[in-house]
Amino acid sequence: GLCLFPEHGQDAGQLVRFAEMAMYTAKSEQRSYALYDPGSDSRSPKTLALGVQIQGAIDDGQIALVLQPMVD
Repeated sequence: GLCLFPEHGQDAGQLVRFAEMAMYTAKSEQRSYALYDPGSDSRSPKTLALGVQIQGAIDDGQIALVLQPMVD
């Protein structure tokens, strides 16, 4: 897996984590390599913002869980 300094990270630990994520992406897609894609990171700013919006909607009662029993 590949990642770029300083575009993808500023410290060695972060770069290694991103390179590992890219490696697993390459393996899952049966490719010899992959470049880290910040959009695919579950902790990307976009994903975190979406999580905050969803939690806000739940807190405001805009999203509700509805269950329907299954009868055999």
